[in-house]
Amino acid sequence: MAANLEVHNLMTVDDFMAFKDDDFKHLQQDVASLKHESMHYNDEISGLKSDVQLLKGSVTELQVDVRYLKRDVSDLKQDVQELKLDMAEVKVGLKTIVADMRFFKWLIGVSVALPSIIWMVQQLCRLIGCPID
Repeated sequence: MAANLEVHNLMTVDDFMAFKDDDFKHLQQDVASLKHESMHYNDEISGLKSDVQLLKGSVTELQVDVRYLKRDVSDLKQDVQELKLDMAEVKVGLKTIVADMRFFKWLIGVSVALPSIIWMVQQLCRLIGCPID
């Protein structure tokens, strides 16, 4: 039975040590590569953290701007209400002016017609025999 026994892949100690040294070198290269990648990722993370800080600052500025805009909108709404009241007063004033203009138009009409009316009354009075001078 011993004669039928086949030996596969028998390594010598030197072969094993060479394999282990080679394997160790590959592991060292992998570790160096991982360290390099880790530094690269750490740089990216630092950049992202910096970007996040900038974005936080921008968000804070935008929140302040929104507060100012809300206050401005509130002020504008108040201004619009005041303008509506002013416009109502102007409308009343314009109606008063129009009424006054109608009165003055009538008054001017009367004052233009008054000399003619006086002349006609004088003529009538002369006709009936009571002259007015």
